[in-house]
Amino acid sequence: MTATKPIAILQAGSTFEQLQITHGDFDQWIATKLAGSPYISIAIKKGEPLPEISGISGAIITGSHAMVTDREGWSEQLAQWIKHAHQQLPLLGICYGHQL
Repeated sequence: MTATKPIAILQAGSTFEQLQITHGDFDQWIATKLAGSPYISIAIKKGEPLPEISGISGAIITGSHAMVTDREGWSEQLAQWIKHAHQQLPLLGICYGHQL
C-alpha cells in the first residue's frame, strides 16, 4: 500500500491576533475542512522552505495581509514555485494566494 502524499497548506501570512486567539490561524481554518486528509503547513512568509513538488499531492495557498504588488522576496519566490507547480499539481489560491 502506498502512503498518500500530503496536501501542502502554504501560509502566505497570518490573520489578526485576536482572531488567532479565538479561531486559530489561516492554516488551521483550512485544515479543519480537509476531512482527515494528510497535510503539512508551511509558513512561507516566515521563511520556511517551499515543498518539493514531487512530495505533495496538491497545495492550498492562503490569504495574507501583505500586498502582492509589494513584490516581497518570499512572495516572488512563492510566485515562481506556483508557476512550476501548476503544471503538475492541483492548486487552490485563497485571496492573496489567488492573486499570485
